[in-house]
Amino acid sequence: MLDVIRRNSQSWVVKVIFAAIILTFVFWGANSVTSDSADVLAEVNGESIYRTDLLRELRIEIQNIQLRNPNLGQLDNEQLNALAFQMLSNMVQRELMAQEAKKLGLGVSDREFSSVVTAMPDFQDGTGRFSDAIYKDRISAIGMNLGQFEKALTTDLLVSKLQDYISGAVNIDAAEARRVFNFEMESRTVEYLAFPAGDYRGDVKPGESEIIAYYSENKDAYTVPAKAELEYLSFDMNVLAAQSSISDEDVQKYYDERKASFVEPASYKVRHILVSLPLTLDTPEEAVIAARKKAESILAELRGGKSFVALAKQRSDDAQTKANGGDLGWVSRGQLAPSIDLALEGLKPGEISEPIRSANGFHILNMVEAKPERAQSLAEVRDDILSQLREDAAYANMGKILADVDDKIITGTDFETLANDYNIRGKNTGLLDLAALAPALGLEPAALAGIPDVPAGKMLPAIDLKNGFVVVKVKAYQPAFIPELDAVKAQVVDAIKDREAIKLASDDAAAKAKEIASAGGKLSRSLERKLKEAKPTTRFLGVMELNMDKEITSAVFTAPKGQWLERVFLSGDAAVLVRVKDIAAPAEKDWSEISTAYVDGLNNARKNELFSIYLAQLQKDAKIALKTDRIIGQ
Repeated sequence: MLDVIRRNSQSWVVKVIFAAIILTFVFWGANSVTSDSADVLAEVNGESIYRTDLLRELRIEIQNIQLRNPNLGQLDNEQLNALAFQMLSNMVQRELMAQEAKKLGLGVSDREFSSVVTAMPDFQDGTGRFSDAIYKDRISAIGMNLGQFEKALTTDLLVSKLQDYISGAVNIDAAEARRVFNFEMESRTVEYLAFPAGDYRGDVKPGESEIIAYYSENKDAYTVPAKAELEYLSFDMNVLAAQSSISDEDVQKYYDERKASFVEPASYKVRHILVSLPLTLDTPEEAVIAARKKAESILAELRGGKSFVALAKQRSDDAQTKANGGDLGWVSRGQLAPSIDLALEGLKPGEISEPIRSANGFHILNMVEAKPERAQSLAEVRDDILSQLREDAAYANMGKILADVDDKIITGTDFETLANDYNIRGKNTGLLDLAALAPALGLEPAALAGIPDVPAGKMLPAIDLKNGFVVVKVKAYQPAFIPELDAVKAQVVDAIKDREAIKLASDDAAAKAKEIASAGGKLSRSLERKLKEAKPTTRFLGVMELNMDKEITSAVFTAPKGQWLERVFLSGDAAVLVRVKDIAAPAEKDWSEISTAYVDGLNNARKNELFSIYLAQLQKDAKIALKTDRIIGQ
């Protein structure tokens, strides 16, 4: 476990801390829930939420996060606490909703509970039937006993019933949904006249007094940020690891002590045909029966001599593999659903399985080739062991080196001597803005916040890095300052020209708008040459050619067709006049293609909105007491 943590953690200092936290989770998770008041994290209307319950769920959530994001690295104490409090908030909400459900007389019968559990694919064997042994094994594997799991699932089912009860009155019919759809998907085509500010810049000639006044009013905008030049020494874990001397005896001992971990698992080259089912807990029984019958009919064709590859291409519902004949490549235990793992262990090359149930539906498997589990020889894993042992040695030495370096800095050892003592070549950042220094060294901005207070030639205490630490010497520091007008005069003149040019463009656009209005909306020839047409758009996309400006979009979708809007809008560096050329309702075929899903989506959105309002009132009326301000590291 520690090997895995070391290889994936973000900071070498956090590694030991995180290992201790994981061991603590294991200890807490193994104990039963206690009623000790010191173990209570929160109370909801007098009902307690215990630390042991949260830590068990937190451990499971961390495992799930790491499975979904294998390159994420480990969480530090603060991140763990943030995640813990987020989960505590969820537990408080669940408890509150479960209490409300009971108050309303809602409940979960044994039959309801049983039907949900037995329908879960993870608790079924290869034939799609519920297995009590698999059920108990799966619950044990996630660190829970049956009582804890059944209580948690009952709470979730109660919450689901409460949601249905509260939002059951919501029923948006197809006619109302169509009106909403027509509103959202109405398309408008816009014509516009653009008056770019650049066309008017030549008319702006700022005088000296105007330049001085603008500079005085805006001089902070010309501030030159503080800069510093740093020299630094990087103490890199990878370099130390490469320098570590490891004997053949050390390698042999490591291998002998961990032989059980150097095993290449059994692997299988497999093809499959999938008959899919919706990914829900309450899939209708008739859908399951129909899917099973389809799978059995495909199996009958296979046994009648039809090609597995051909049938996979024709009839599999797996869009990712059907084109290549259902080829899943080489897989090993744990990569696919548990029910598929179980079935693969019983197949020989060339054999075809019965339909196997998973969360995705029914699978028919074709074992193409199999490789048995195999112990890896020392020669095969020698490089990995050397790398691990060197890394371990580097970790062991790094703490001592860090302490020695800090002692030398405190006692006045100069930068050059420090570099010679450890045979490390110093590097230089050059003169950079303070904000750019930390990223250049791979540090968080706060790590170099003290630079302005460090005299030139002095060193900061060693700073932790992802794979070691760095020693920084301030070679030069330049405070922030505002340059004199002469140094930025060209920039000031440009800023004045930009400001005045857009004003002139807006004034010209306003004058042209009056001309157009007085001509009954007709454009002069010069304006016709400037006229542009945007692509049709909806109110949620906005007019792409006009930077999807919200004000323009709002005005366009409330304006009548063919009428120029009186207002002058600003879009980027131009003033613009706009009118709606065309209005189009969504096509009937667009509605017919998604009408069912749209009605369902609209109903679900309204239901969620209604339930959120109800839940907010529940929370407002409830007596919720938080008993701690820290969960990890107390």
